[in-house]
Amino acid sequence: MKKSEWPPVYERLEPFIEDAARTHYGGDREKGFKFWAASQVLMDTDLSDDQLKEPLLLDGRGDLGLDGYYEDPETETLTLIQSKFHDQPVAISNEDLNRFFSCLRKVLNPEVVVAAKNPLAQDAHRAARDAIKNGWTLRFIFLTSGYLSPEGRTFTEVKATETEVIDSIEIRKDLDVYDLERLQELYESHLTPARFNTDVELDISSEDFNVSTIAGFRVLVGSIPARELVRAFRQHQYALFRLNPRGPLQNRINSNIMATLKDPSKRKLFFHLNNGVTAVCETFRSDRKPVTVRDFQIVNGCQTTVTLVKAAAIVEANGDIRVLLRLIEGLANLRDQIATATNTQARLSAQDFKSNDPLQKDLKNQFDALPAPILYEVKRGDWEMEQSKERYWDNESKVHRRIKMKDLAQATLAFLGEPGDAKDRSRSIFENQSRYKKVFPDNVRAQQLLLPWTVYQEANRACLQWSAFLGADYARYCLTALVGFELAPAKELPSLQEAPRLAAHSERIRASLTRGQQAIAGLIAALDPDYPGHREFFRSADFFEKVLKAYRAQPS
Repeated sequence: MKKSEWPPVYERLEPFIEDAARTHYGGDREKGFKFWAASQVLMDTDLSDDQLKEPLLLDGRGDLGLDGYYEDPETETLTLIQSKFHDQPVAISNEDLNRFFSCLRKVLNPEVVVAAKNPLAQDAHRAARDAIKNGWTLRFIFLTSGYLSPEGRTFTEVKATETEVIDSIEIRKDLDVYDLERLQELYESHLTPARFNTDVELDISSEDFNVSTIAGFRVLVGSIPARELVRAFRQHQYALFRLNPRGPLQNRINSNIMATLKDPSKRKLFFHLNNGVTAVCETFRSDRKPVTVRDFQIVNGCQTTVTLVKAAAIVEANGDIRVLLRLIEGLANLRDQIATATNTQARLSAQDFKSNDPLQKDLKNQFDALPAPILYEVKRGDWEMEQSKERYWDNESKVHRRIKMKDLAQATLAFLGEPGDAKDRSRSIFENQSRYKKVFPDNVRAQQLLLPWTVYQEANRACLQWSAFLGADYARYCLTALVGFELAPAKELPSLQEAPRLAAHSERIRASLTRGQQAIAGLIAALDPDYPGHREFFRSADFFEKVLKAYRAQPS
């Protein structure tokens, strides 16, 4: 990107940065950019807004050169974030990038961490230490609204992957830099237009595939070089997975696939050991080489494709690594069904799968039909694709009325008495059917769900004003659960008639929140010096029981 190319790109993205600033940070554009950019880069990690915001609290005095970090035990990756916001075209040099990429020694130095006097820096220290001990990859992500200088671009390419030795331990470090140009490309890839624009050419020999017609649809089934999928991904990135209900969710199957690719004796058997890839398309032409495909969309095999890309050095060097491809033409009206039916290689466990639940579609319509309509974001990209954003604008709060399905699920689970799981095990809501039905029971109405959401919003406001407690941002779900104990002691959502009445009692809700804050502060003071830290305290069901006991002991 040249300096002259920066203004129109910034103008394109500025409304989304400002929306994140208004919605989450009272208009602070620097924090709004950081949140929005992180949400784009980490879209495949299945994090809710709250789970994105909390680790970014590290930014500030004594932050050790980090703005945030994310632990992903399933992919054995610790992601470290640094963000630089500019509302003018600023070139990012290799000095900026090197300072960030070299911060690990500070993060691991106990004396530096203690001197930082930042409790969140201590959490980052423990996370980095544990990640290295367990042999995880450290992924450094630099986010900027500027543009890369030629030197910065060279540094990014050279340092994309390197190994650093600290205390005789080899640490793998990956560097990803997202300047404004790359963030725009990523944002555009997350949208779902009528035309996918994911055309590909597949270099397949005619003897390696067969074309037949089944139930009126042309189907190509064949053995293709795995590097063809790597090439397609490099061309279109995650846009290849727009019809996949999971997206590139990362679970244990990824490590199994990677292990097969790394084993010289097994990789030649990859075709036999892997379930392959199912894709749909608008049309394909196979009468000449290469096979051309219009609107190529992978509906099963997303994880296989992403892992092949991560092992690109192995895959591209070995044409014998092959993958089973099933390509179905012209299924515009059946794509959702195929995406769901063919996803059996791993459990359909993320909220993206539940986005096709008729209950969620009905709730979306209910929220939209309220006197003050709310955009219920069932699928990622719903907000970006919405053409009538103005109807959701709230003149009083100066933000749009929006609720994401996962954020609502977390708030409701906390309200029903499980704040620890709401905070740190939110995926279980969509993996565990009984828990899903607890949060979203049959025939539930939007007005019922607005009660826990209203309580959670009040808890969030109370935490923002709780300046005397450094761990206030961790306490939102715990406080929501304490109010739920008062309003829904049976741990079930109140009725359609009762829920709006309870939600309107703002004074009662605020009084319960104040009582909860006093209980938390008193218990933490009593635990000192055995207090385990904010993260461990608020994720623990055992500690919540102690908080609840302290809450009951508080005068009403």
